[in-house]
Amino acid sequence: MRLSTERILTTHVGSMPRPQSLVDALLRKDHGETYDPAEYDRVIHDAVAAVASDQIAYRTARGRWVIAAAVFGSGIATLDATVVGIALPPIGRSFHSGLGTLQWVITGYSLTLTAFLLLGGSLGDRFGRKKVFSVGIVWFALASALCGLAPNAGILIGARVL
Repeated sequence: MRLSTERILTTHVGSMPRPQSLVDALLRKDHGETYDPAEYDRVIHDAVAAVASDQIAYRTARGRWVIAAAVFGSGIATLDATVVGIALPPIGRSFHSGLGTLQWVITGYSLTLTAFLLLGGSLGDRFGRKKVFSVGIVWFALASALCGLAPNAGILIGARVL
């Protein structure tokens, strides 16, 4: 029985991360070595078990912390949009700026957010979601502090773009 490595990975493991033992067993098989169905089944079972054990159960304390962090991250983005929307008239008066400048205060943040969403997901897959999330929260806090200290509309827009 000759199956391709790609078919085995797609059929049994899909897009899940592949443990090295699975990859080694499949590479041996594809290079003409004997194919032992029992070994293959054991390796597939071990691979699926390893991936399943790495998943987070939402009923655990760790799962609840993940949910809390996700809600917190979404909440600060919503809070930011609400606060800036409400504060636009005083910002315009304080910086003696017109409608175009106030539009850039909102648009600068929106453009940066949408531009970095996919990049953030990719970096999270590569370097770890927790690390990228933490860096994002710190970045957001520093940029928000810079917005609060902005002496003019140009610096405010620049800080919003950060």
